Amino acid sequence: MAVQWRGRSTTRVVGAGLVGVVALGALGACSGRPGAAAVVDGRTISTSELHTVITELGPYFQDGSTNGVLEAMVEERPMIDLAAEKGVGASDEDAQKLLDQVAKQAGTPGTPTFSPASVEVARASASLSNLQNLSDSDAAMAELTKRIAAQDVTVNPRFGSLGKGNAIEPALARPWFVSSRPAGSSPAPSPAPTDDSVTPAPTSTP
Repeated sequence: MAVQWRGRSTTRVVGAGLVGVVALGALGACSGRPGAAAVVDGRTISTSELHTVITELGPYFQDGSTNGVLEAMVEERPMIDLAAEKGVGASDEDAQKLLDQVAKQAGTPGTPTFSPASVEVARASASLSNLQNLSDSDAAMAELTKRIAAQDVTVNPRFGSLGKGNAIEPALARPWFVSSRPAGSSPAPSPAPTDDSVTPAPTSTP
């Protein structure tokens, strides 16, 4: 089941509904939060959590890009809270059932275990699906979009940039980085996020 993400023309799909403009805002850098991929209303999303979710749920995302997964983590709390207020909240047990179903449909061998961070993303996905199934789903989605945009979000530019409505856009290329790789050779794989990554100096978000 494809889940449309906040009314966009594209979708981010994870298995049976697990979710995953362009005007660029100023880059927030998570000041004072070493190892932070993003800070949302004072809550830190660490680079280790981001890496864990990418590793555990990446095989089930249609778009498992770093910024796509980070966006899902940034937006999970408004989804969970609004669904609970509307009487259609999703529990951790609901999230675990969804993850088990997704893993089974994907043919994942054995019984995979998922971290609390991945369970929270799945809980947000289940909450979003419940909101979309409401009789007044249009009003619910409008309220959700408003709440997501109202969050105080800063993003480590290494993992993405802050776009309109607190969407997470892909990290900007850095043309001033000079590659020592010989011409015609294959690029080296990008390193996985680590908690000891250097966080740039902060800039304010308009």
